[in-house]
Amino acid sequence: MTNQALFVAFLPYFSPFYTIYCCFGVSIGVSLRKIILTAGVSISVSYFSVLLFKNIFGSDGIIMRYLADMARQALEYRRRRRRRIHPLALA
Repeated sequence: MTNQALFVAFLPYFSPFYTIYCCFGVSIGVSLRKIILTAGVSISVSYFSVLLFKNIFGSDGIIMRYLADMARQALEYRRRRRRRIHPLALA
């Protein structure tokens, strides 16, 4: 049983368009599946972007904290490198 056939088989149980589905057949089922899939993808993408925005600029600011920590470590590393004397310069 393919994915499409499985969807068409279970469509009447959760579709409000059951009468339309009965009248127009499988083509309506396939188009409904495409509509449902595109809506689901757009909703998940927008939800993910909201989560990302909250993590960067929100009260938690996990990503912002991580970036600030990385910048601080890079500055400390540069300061340490500048102070270090080359071993051959002492010889």
